[in-house]
Amino acid sequence: MAKWIYLWVGLASGYATVCATEKIKIKYRADQLEGVEKGEATYKRLIGNVVFVHEDVTFKADYAQYYDEQHRLEAHDNIVVTAEDGSTITAKRLLYDTERKIARLDEEVVYQADTMACYTDQLYYAADEKRIYFFEGAKVIEGDHVLTSTAGYYEGNQHLAVFYNQVAVNSTEYTVQCDTLRYNTTDKTAQFQGPTCITHRSGDTLRTDAGGKYNTRTQMGAFRHASLETPDYWLTTDLLDADQKKEIYTATGNVKLVSKKHASTIVSDYGQYMQKKNEVLVYGRPLMQRVIDGDTLYLAADTLVMQEEALPNQDADAVVFAFGNVQMYKSDLQGKADSMTYYHRDSTVHFHPNPIFWSYDNQITADTIRLVLQDEALHKMYMDRNAFLSAQDTLGHFNQLKGNHMVANFQANTIASIDIEGNGESLYFFVDDSARLVGMNHLRCGRIHLEIHKNKPSKISFFTQPVGIFYPAHKMEATHQELPAFAWRMAERPTLQEILARNRE
Repeated sequence: MAKWIYLWVGLASGYATVCATEKIKIKYRADQLEGVEKGEATYKRLIGNVVFVHEDVTFKADYAQYYDEQHRLEAHDNIVVTAEDGSTITAKRLLYDTERKIARLDEEVVYQADTMACYTDQLYYAADEKRIYFFEGAKVIEGDHVLTSTAGYYEGNQHLAVFYNQVAVNSTEYTVQCDTLRYNTTDKTAQFQGPTCITHRSGDTLRTDAGGKYNTRTQMGAFRHASLETPDYWLTTDLLDADQKKEIYTATGNVKLVSKKHASTIVSDYGQYMQKKNEVLVYGRPLMQRVIDGDTLYLAADTLVMQEEALPNQDADAVVFAFGNVQMYKSDLQGKADSMTYYHRDSTVHFHPNPIFWSYDNQITADTIRLVLQDEALHKMYMDRNAFLSAQDTLGHFNQLKGNHMVANFQANTIASIDIEGNGESLYFFVDDSARLVGMNHLRCGRIHLEIHKNKPSKISFFTQPVGIFYPAHKMEATHQELPAFAWRMAERPTLQEILARNRE
């Protein structure tokens, strides 16, 4: 004989209340309700406009079965679950455990809470924690962001969404691919874990294997062990702070910046890329390396700035500025200055003020010095105002040349000849084949041409009213052996070890 036999027909309003246990209290109503016994199982069958209330959660459906002893609700068609916090779930099928307060929803499931909507074919809902789970893939829409992932959950009480495995986010500003994403729907903060790739609409791509965080409202983020690739640069660093609204990226620790256009690499402690200004600022022991005709040029300074300068009716010119204690090293040319400017359009490097260079045994100084590259090789060096060239011979004497302006001509990246224009003056010491001093020649003229062979002077010519005097060795005086403004500064000559150590200090 049946333990329960009920037949309620046309129950369109009012609630029936059942206390299955002291802890589980439910209310329900429907157009039609039946009490059914099937074998050892008994349940209530609710048909039409079903409303089932368990504490602060309301379930609606076209058809449902409630098993008192098993504390289980099964419902079908037009499922709507509404929580006290305002979140809703729609689906075609529902299985709900009233004791554990956990529901499983299947087929065309849609969960909506705050400004987020989640679409999936299977969803688990824990009513107490206001938490949903999915394991068979889902699509989440929040504002203009569309997210897909294999698995995840959302905690309504914490306003926290967590997504796992093949996470992808698309928006009008960027796309994201990552392994794990935690997203707070209140403060709009996203935290990434594992390999992550973010591509901005500008084409900039940020990658990290260590994760980071990003705020979709402010468009600001921070990423560890990250790399950033733009159309012009490639950057790696220990920590990258990104302000995508202002399009500013700040790098801290083990910064490496590669310029794709100019085949140069910069390493430093800190760096900043300002995309709107198309400018890169690098500081904290920066060191730039660039290959010139098969030889590496090293440049160290306190600060480096790279920018694109707009030119009327022309392509932008790339300019590099170096400030503070500038040092340069190349196997056949070294130099130092207070600052440097490099213009890519005309391949000209300006050193100023009061720079000094060394090429093999030669020391070169002037108020300003310009290096001109041609086909990625040294072509000319212009020394403007108070140009001075000196070299020490085997006996310790200093051969000297000076003038208003000086031009060094390079062949195979070494100085082949030098031309001096305006107020030329020469001081040259003659040594015989027995390495004995013969004498010294002091000469003045309007123009001087010096040819160099195997990095040694081989021929010198004087033009425009040359006037000179020769001093035999026994009549030479110490006061005659230096031209005005001569200073031997070989001790300041930078070495590669010194420049590299400067970056490692």
